[in-house]
Amino acid sequence: MGQLKKSSADQVDMHRKLMFGSMLLLSLVFGIKTALYLVNGATTDYLNVVAKVVVAVALTLLGITVFWKLRFVPGKDRYYLLTSTDSFVAQVMNRACRISWSLTFSMLCLTMMFTSRDNSFFPTEFYLNLAAFFMLATFSISFFILFKTEGDEEFSSMDA
Repeated sequence: MGQLKKSSADQVDMHRKLMFGSMLLLSLVFGIKTALYLVNGATTDYLNVVAKVVVAVALTLLGITVFWKLRFVPGKDRYYLLTSTDSFVAQVMNRACRISWSLTFSMLCLTMMFTSRDNSFFPTEFYLNLAAFFMLATFSISFFILFKTEGDEEFSSMDA
């Protein structure tokens, strides 16, 4: 039997999953850069190596994402499918963005409440890395959770 060809919409869904997977990996890089301020000694060297490996994997995944877009999403539909706000993936992405923005803003407000400019325990770079880590991680994780749970609900309502 021949393998079924995926529709353009399925290809775009896969493209978005790859994109958010690479965003999750990039968030880990920022998480590692944040953790470097909390550890010392040999652990610092180990985390630097891990960060370089994660960057390489993330860049590879981003390359695959671009290749996927060019190879598997038909040219005539590419712009519409990747920019359409009507699709399920775009709606999930927008919800994940709102969740990430709200949680990141709350985290920044809490951070500002507990630190002051004059006696901060960590340098500014620590807080910037922490914010980037938190924002990218919550964005990609909430995307995957919403994609899974809302996708299951959408398919289960089709069965009824």
